[in-house]
Amino acid sequence: MTQTKHCVRGQQRRFAEQARAQELHDILRNLEGLYAAVVADVLDKLGYPDQVVHPCIRPIYPEARLVGRAFTVAATPSTERRIPPYEIEFAALDSLGPHDIFVYASKGGVGATWGELFSARARLRGCLGCLTDGMVRDTARMIRMRFPVFCAGFCPADTYGRVQAIAYGVPVICGGVTVRPGDIVLGDYDGVVIVPSDVVSEVIRLAHDKASTESKVRAALMRGESVKSVYAKYGVM
Repeated sequence: MTQTKHCVRGQQRRFAEQARAQELHDILRNLEGLYAAVVADVLDKLGYPDQVVHPCIRPIYPEARLVGRAFTVAATPSTERRIPPYEIEFAALDSLGPHDIFVYASKGGVGATWGELFSARARLRGCLGCLTDGMVRDTARMIRMRFPVFCAGFCPADTYGRVQAIAYGVPVICGGVTVRPGDIVLGDYDGVVIVPSDVVSEVIRLAHDKASTESKVRAALMRGESVKSVYAKYGVM
C-alpha cells in the first residue's frame, strides 16, 4: 500500500511539473511578439510603475533580447577570497533550467560578474540570457555566440576579491527593481522590464491589446491624420 501511495504521489508530482512547464512555455510564446515599451506602459496602468531596470543597463549587441523566467543570484562587494572560490555561482549555473534568465544582482561591485564560459554553461542548461547590474567580460566572444547579455558595463577584472555571491533563488534588487524567482524578464534595445509573476497573464493580454491599437495609430498617422485627432480617437501615442 505504501509503495502504491509513493507511486501515485510521484505521478502527481510529474503531472504538476509538466503543467507548470507548459504554462511557462505558453507565457513565453505569448510574450515573443511584445516589446519592453508596451509592457512598461501596461505595468504603469496596472499600478506597477517601478518595474523598468536602470537605463544604464544595456544589451551587449543591439539585437539582444531577453524573454524568460528570472533565476536570481544575490551578491555584494567584498574583498574576501573564499577557498574554494565561486561556489554560489557554480551551484547556481548547475541549477539553471530551460527558459531561465540568470539575474545577477551585484550591488555595484566592480568585477566581471559574467563572461563567455558562464554563457557556454548557461546555454547548455537551457538558459536564455543574463541580466546583471554589474560588469561583464569576454564581450566580443559572447557577441559572436549571440548569447543575450544586459549589463552595466565592461570590465576585464575578475569578481574574485571584488564581488562575492552570497545566495541564489532569493529575491534581489537588480538595477533598482525587485526581482523574485519566477518573475518574467523582458528586455530589448529600449531596456529591461520585470513583470511580477502574479500579474503576467493580465499584462500579456493588455499588452497585446495596446500593441494592436498602436498598429492602428501608426496606420492612421501614415495616412496623414493629425497627431491630435489620432490621439483623441485611440488614446494612445
